[in-house]
Amino acid sequence: MVLASVRNPAALDALALALAELPGPLYRLKLAMPDGDWYSLCWSQFADVEAARAARNTLPSDVGITSGWPRKIGLLQKEIAR
Repeated sequence: MVLASVRNPAALDALALALAELPGPLYRLKLAMPDGDWYSLCWSQFADVEAARAARNTLPSDVGITSGWPRKIGLLQKEIAR
C-alpha cells in the first residue's frame, strides 16, 4: 500500500519514523516518472485488495499519510524498472 509519494526522499523520514510500530515492513521506493523522480513509502504485503483496504482503516490519521491506496506489486515493479 502506498502511504505517501514525494519528490524529496527526506520528506518520508518523519512519516517512516511515526509508522515504525506498524505490523509489517515499510518500503521506500524510487520511481522514475516522466516528470522526474518520485519517492514512495509503501507498507506491507496483503493477501488481496480487500485486506489492504481493511488495513488502511487502521492507519493513524495524524501522521501525514497522503495516500493510503493499495497498488499491485507488479505495477510498482514496472515503474521501478523504467
